[in-house]
Amino acid sequence: MAYILGINHAYHESSACLVKDGSIVAVAEEERFNRKKHAKPARIDNPDELPVNTINFCLEKAGIALAEVDYIASSFSPAKRLRNRGFDDLVIEGDWGSQGGETIFYEKLQQVPQKLSDIYGVDVKRKFHWIGHHASHAGSAYFVSPFEEAAILVVDGIGEIESTTLYKGEGNKIKRLKSINYPHSLGFLWEKLSEFLGFTEYDACKVMGLASYGNPNKYYDKLRQFVKVNTRDFNVDNTVARFRVNDHSGLEQILGGKREPHDELEERHADIAAALQRITEEILLKLVHNLYKSTGSSNLCLAGGVALNCVANSVLKEKGPFENIYIQPAAHDAGTAIGAAYFIWNHHLGNPRSFVMDHVYFGPEYSQEEIKQVLDKNKLKDLVIKSKEENK
Repeated sequence: MAYILGINHAYHESSACLVKDGSIVAVAEEERFNRKKHAKPARIDNPDELPVNTINFCLEKAGIALAEVDYIASSFSPAKRLRNRGFDDLVIEGDWGSQGGETIFYEKLQQVPQKLSDIYGVDVKRKFHWIGHHASHAGSAYFVSPFEEAAILVVDGIGEIESTTLYKGEGNKIKRLKSINYPHSLGFLWEKLSEFLGFTEYDACKVMGLASYGNPNKYYDKLRQFVKVNTRDFNVDNTVARFRVNDHSGLEQILGGKREPHDELEERHADIAAALQRITEEILLKLVHNLYKSTGSSNLCLAGGVALNCVANSVLKEKGPFENIYIQPAAHDAGTAIGAAYFIWNHHLGNPRSFVMDHVYFGPEYSQEEIKQVLDKNKLKDLVIKSKEENK
């Protein structure tokens, strides 16, 4: 019997997953317990803020203590992140991409095994493993898919330095084929343009919805001035995007004035969103066509935050070359806890694959009595009755 605990904590969507003998026992996001959206903000000084509530939930569901876990896998590689310096980039000293900021981030990450040991009163350093962020994304989709082999595409903001990685999965192994590194990032492009359109960096879903009201042709050529779509991949001109500073002046020169959060939504905002959606679909189609040529597989697995773009996913299904597609439901960073655990179980330990994630009901559940107690405690029944009377 082997227990493997996967954890995601480096950026946001903190989460944990417990696997027993190759099957998921429990998986959940920390936000479900601490009631903070995304669990915590992504900062250089808090990667050691761990999803303790979620870890406790997983352990309690299995009826074990952390001492009984055989392997602990974090979905991030501090060593690889050390390469995230020296880009021709605008940065704020002490923040992302700067010498001081990246040093703080690295040192905080290195404290995680000891911090986990201190919290649970057991030395876990020997059973602790760092798994690359994109490898964890890839594992979260492929190792729990129904496919015996598959092409794998991971697209997000940034892992350690990668924004996009192409893999081939075969049996219980994953092989990296190609990576596209920062600053050429579709995920960051969506975050930056979400802010430009008056939303937050987490509001890509709103921009995707807004795109359905716009005309993609009006701003497509303008976007192509700084987002180049090549035969095999893409690149972003970061002198325009300026991903690591709160500066939208480069975008304003091309797209017009930035929308503030309380400004009215104009037709041009929807048109910009529509152009972004179109160019994203175009890039993803090129990537999957090249991945198909590289792997010869009829199966595709998707993960990474950009894989939450359901409109683009439908385009890949309808216009892409793959017969079968599996998308990790928690394609954002929360899912990397699953991938890190399975990377250990399958790829590292060499165990055969035997589990298919065909539902997502691995989180907290509550009995009718527990729900009633909460309703009674907060007098919500009275509020519902009053609301009905007021509507009359």
